[in-house]
Amino acid sequence: MLGSNLKRLRREKRLTQDELARLTGVSTSAISMYEQGRREPDYKTLAALADIFQVSTDRLLGRGAVTNQGEESAKGDRREPPDDALAEEFVLLCREAGYLPPEERQELLEDYRRTLGLFLRTVKSRRDEGGAQ
Repeated sequence: MLGSNLKRLRREKRLTQDELARLTGVSTSAISMYEQGRREPDYKTLAALADIFQVSTDRLLGRGAVTNQGEESAKGDRREPPDDALAEEFVLLCREAGYLPPEERQELLEDYRRTLGLFLRTVKSRRDEGGAQ
């Protein structure tokens, strides 16, 4: 989990492995091995990575649902929502969309609105069906 989270965060910040290595004081090969899951960072490096990406070490390690304030939910539920990876991928795609030509970006936005509308109608319909029983 650390490897995929690290790679995703690094790409979101548009950092190369070499740049991240310089920021953390480790070698480029160490960053590569962290991302591949072949090596784990020490505590000091893990803390530095969390600081660079402005996330908690728990979040970096993929441990539990974390609120925007970086604290665990009030219920203490440490399970990640099953669609968390999908949501994170969506955020990354939205950032990438900023680099599309305006007409393609508008088309993507319209597709998103249609898809979101369908999703919301489906959720409402299922909720209404469940409440009628």
